[in-house]
Amino acid sequence: RGSEGDEALEEVARGALSVKPNFAYTLREVQEDVERVFATGYFATCTPEAEDTRDGVRLTINLEPNPELKGVVLSGANKLPSVVVEQAFRSEYGKTLNFGRFKRALEKLNTWYEERGLFGQVVSVQMSAAGVATLQVAEAVVRNISVRTLDKETMEPVKVAKTKPEVITRHISTRPGQVYSLQQAKRDVEAVYQTSIMEDVNMLPQPAPEDGQIDLTVNVVERATGGFSAGGGISPTSMTRGMLSGVVGSMDYSHNNLLGLNQKLSCKLELGQLETLFRLHHTDPWVNSDRHRTSRTISLQNTRTVGNHVHTSLKRAEAEGGGGGVAEGAGSGSVGGEGGREVAGLPAGSDGVGMAAALGPGVMRRQSRMDHQGGGGGSGSGSGNSGSAAEENGGSGGGAGGEQTDKAGGGGGQLTIARTTAGVEWSRPLTPEWAVTFGSRLEKVGVRDDTGKPIKVDSLGLPVTHSGEFFDHMAVVKAEAIYTASGGGQMLFSTEQSLPVMPGWLRYNRLRARAAKGVGVGPVVVAVSFAGGKVFGDLPPHEAFPIGGTNSVRGYDEGAVGSGRDYVVGSAELQVPLVQPLEGVVFVDVGSDLGTGTMVQGNPAGARGKPGTGHGAGVGVRVDTPIGPLRLELAWNDHGKARTHFGIGFRL
Repeated sequence: RGSEGDEALEEVARGALSVKPNFAYTLREVQEDVERVFATGYFATCTPEAEDTRDGVRLTINLEPNPELKGVVLSGANKLPSVVVEQAFRSEYGKTLNFGRFKRALEKLNTWYEERGLFGQVVSVQMSAAGVATLQVAEAVVRNISVRTLDKETMEPVKVAKTKPEVITRHISTRPGQVYSLQQAKRDVEAVYQTSIMEDVNMLPQPAPEDGQIDLTVNVVERATGGFSAGGGISPTSMTRGMLSGVVGSMDYSHNNLLGLNQKLSCKLELGQLETLFRLHHTDPWVNSDRHRTSRTISLQNTRTVGNHVHTSLKRAEAEGGGGGVAEGAGSGSVGGEGGREVAGLPAGSDGVGMAAALGPGVMRRQSRMDHQGGGGGSGSGSGNSGSAAEENGGSGGGAGGEQTDKAGGGGGQLTIARTTAGVEWSRPLTPEWAVTFGSRLEKVGVRDDTGKPIKVDSLGLPVTHSGEFFDHMAVVKAEAIYTASGGGQMLFSTEQSLPVMPGWLRYNRLRARAAKGVGVGPVVVAVSFAGGKVFGDLPPHEAFPIGGTNSVRGYDEGAVGSGRDYVVGSAELQVPLVQPLEGVVFVDVGSDLGTGTMVQGNPAGARGKPGTGHGAGVGVRVDTPIGPLRLELAWNDHGKARTHFGIGFRL
């Protein structure tokens, strides 16, 4: 009765039989043959009949073929696409229904649900006489979602939870009316766990009173989210007047679930004899639970960071192999090269008296020795002698130049860059790969000497601020876009524009770009990265791009390659897995200020003989930890100097 024809179906049935004429068979053997015929899948019924004759028993098997499959109708399927059904049954239309092939087509539909983690399956099939199959599909539809907070010890529901339920449910993408998806539920549990305020999270589906529906219960165990700590220690940046001057005390308060809204508050106060440092950060990771998932961070802080990346001492600069710093015996008193070369902020051919005084006592002693050897001349060498004599007679700083250095100049010790900042930033994901950040901040920046006093010039007499005062001020707006590829790799683009809201405030625009990508070659990963930037407008030394160091060109100290208005840094690494969690790495770094070191106010890099371009290579090991990789690396720069670097986290 099917398209194959009765003869074809008869051949299929005969091919399944094992009984032959003129042989004796038991009833069990005959029944097994009938089952084999039915198992071909082409027949709705298969009935044997036995008739006694003079010659023996005549065995007749009555077959009723299945109808021809004309179509398939779904009932109860809200998520299953019709194209999936069409592809599963397309080859069966117009043919006699075969139970085996029909079952495999049904399995394709159930597999579609399983691959997507959806709770759904075909539960029954009805075949009409016209050859239309009606498939009854059962999908588990979410009716309600509730949150239950459990006690950590007893695992019983608590009476009062610290976290508001809406803070948890806003991270759950599953919604009532949707078909329950196991994969989506796993993502929801991970999203709630990543808020860092839960110790345990799980999602429990339970049957609802209505058929085909379920209720979801999100069980959470809260963790301690706030704490206060106090301590003390020795600050190397403050230890300038004996051990006691470096003693500092600190107090910390942090809360990761402020008001039960998952808002984060961090307060830190550090008290010392020379300075008081503070930091206040407040982050709302999801402002007003808006659909764009906008986050906001408000910060107020003052910090002090070591300024050696810009204002490296001459001895350290020479140790890097970058040059001789101040040219000895330069009659004109020029800085960082041949006599007469113009340095930003210090004109060529400057008067020797003012220059020698500005260069500071350490340099004046060098010039004095050159004068005794006959290497200097003119007014420059005379000023050197005068300054040296003044220092040897008690360090009173003879002459006007010496007085200026005492009041506003940095000594030969370690300088620090002090910043007071108040700002706000908003961030928002645009797509799973793209995120943007916009922000604004006010800053006051200055440089302090090793006693904590603000200065206007460093030990070489070079300006440390753009305004010529102790501090520079700026109002900055920022925009940043980050692309994170699903297969690995990242790109970042940012721009900062300072606004001269008050006379004398900085006016500049800073552009930055960064890209990194790793490619697996068997067990080995080849990683390359690039970073670059450019500044237009005002550029005091504290805003220049430092080149060299752990996150730049390894083999050099921080900023020892140079500090410029522009910069590029590239790196290539070969990462080899060792024994978990250890990883070995071989790397090459290269960086350059693109010849823009002289465009930084005062040319602090050129005055210290920094090369402006350098490269390094080395080896290292990394240990994977929850806070990021711990990196220990040994690198050699292009002057043959070796340096050990230690870092935490991924390279910037």
